[in-house]
Amino acid sequence: MKTYIVVYEDGVIMPYRSIPSHEHHQEGSRFFEVDDLIPLYKLQDWIAKGFPENPDWKIKEITKK
Repeated sequence: MKTYIVVYEDGVIMPYRSIPSHEHHQEGSRFFEVDDLIPLYKLQDWIAKGFPENPDWKIKEITKK
């Protein structure tokens, strides 16, 4: 299963269980798909590093289509 994370420009992070719609979020928000099996400590590292895509951790950014 996947978790979707929206990162707003002001630093707020919101998790979702289904794919969020880009149209329903403020401009400049970033959207990520994250594997549910990633340990929480790795997500903390990912946030601290500025939200890079990481194939090893199965984190990828979702771009607007």
